[in-house]
Amino acid sequence: MHADYLTAPSRAMSEIVAKEYSLEKGTIRVIANPLDTTLFTPGVNKQEELIVLYTGRLERRKGVHILAKAIPLVLSHIPHAIFVFIGKDTNSSPCNLSMKDYIREQSVGGKNVVFMEHM
Repeated sequence: MHADYLTAPSRAMSEIVAKEYSLEKGTIRVIANPLDTTLFTPGVNKQEELIVLYTGRLERRKGVHILAKAIPLVLSHIPHAIFVFIGKDTNSSPCNLSMKDYIREQSVGGKNVVFMEHM
């Protein structure tokens, strides 16, 4: 409450925080998460490999469990697709266990799934 400035990565998040702390709308400045487009630019993929990338904590409130459930459907149409998850594991799967384990289970063996720790 004593901060000089408040920021949020989206307008929706700023509205949630404003409501939670009874702040006036517009008092929180929206600064989108930065992305260096010189580093993250689509390149030519000679193998026509499809990579689905998720970054963020592996937790239910971020919807990662929904992505996990979609993996078999995507693989049925694009068997060479690779799913890369970058983020810290949590015990927030629908059965309150490791989200990594849940994703592996949903992906039927996990051979098309890669995990990397948060950066």
